[in-house]
Amino acid sequence: MNDKKTKIKNRLWMIMAFIILFLLCFLLAYVIVIAIYGNEGLPIKFNATSILVMCGLSFLTATVLLTTIYILLLRPLDKINVAMREVAKGDFSVVLKHKSPIAELKSMRESFNVMTHDLSGMETLRNDFVVGVSHEFNTPIAAIEGYATLLRGENLSEESRKKYVEKIIDNARNLSDLTGNILRLSRLENQEILTENIFRLDEQIRRVLLLLEKKWEEKELELDLDLPKTECKGNEELMQIMWYNLISNAIKFSNKGGTLKITVTRGEKIAVSIADNGIGISEEDQKHVFEKFYQADKSHSSGGNGLGLALVKRIVDLHAGEIILRSEVGKGSDFTVRLNAQTR
Repeated sequence: MNDKKTKIKNRLWMIMAFIILFLLCFLLAYVIVIAIYGNEGLPIKFNATSILVMCGLSFLTATVLLTTIYILLLRPLDKINVAMREVAKGDFSVVLKHKSPIAELKSMRESFNVMTHDLSGMETLRNDFVVGVSHEFNTPIAAIEGYATLLRGENLSEESRKKYVEKIIDNARNLSDLTGNILRLSRLENQEILTENIFRLDEQIRRVLLLLEKKWEEKELELDLDLPKTECKGNEELMQIMWYNLISNAIKFSNKGGTLKITVTRGEKIAVSIADNGIGISEEDQKHVFEKFYQADKSHSSGGNGLGLALVKRIVDLHAGEIILRSEVGKGSDFTVRLNAQTR
């Protein structure tokens, strides 16, 4: 109903605009005729034929002007208006294709198409995020429910009971880690300004290794460390999360009895390399490892929720740094973080 009223209103405006243009053109023709006759010193005479000619020329001129205005200005604006209504309804697939030569309208069209493209990407990302969250939450919850049901068995041995309790605790811990990572990543994605301070980077990495001591000892890993005294400027809390995720990943995917190598290189930039000689990552998986909920281990047998490296990437970006992955299947992986941090 509103669209019908709008169309009627637009047509009325077009008729009024045409009448105004026609009168202006007729008036202009009248003035031109008077000026010509005045310059020639001829008496001004208007008859039915001359008035009819003036009306015809005015009609033609008004038609050409109005059509030009409509094609170059009004039609593109109308298309933009319709497209914006579609976007307001949630359709982000709209693409403007008008080819107006007016620079401002061309710029508006390009900006609109960029906006809808970005919104479409965000919508896809949001949907993928919801699906990913649902799946990741469902897995530990289903496991907890399953093992809790088994615990209700009357003829359950003490060994089985302990096993099921441990499984429930592990899945509850995974659920807690998942919730914490989602909240942390959500906060970081909406954060642009960091609270920074200068701290000892080498000591921070050593503290992270101590926190993960049980894990690398279970894997019987040999530590190859090159951690010269290094001070850097950044958010100490976020950087600790970054090193924890990278080092725990390296331990997780290392072969038993392998080597975990961590090297800090100082210079204009600080470069931290965390390398293992474990299972490695395929070229295809390397393209996606920093995406949310993406896991190269499709069986999920290694644990994790696919958010660790997404967090790492966001922390690196917030520090205006870069992260480089070099990996080969069966030979291991090397994550190198380069930071534009102040050193002393």
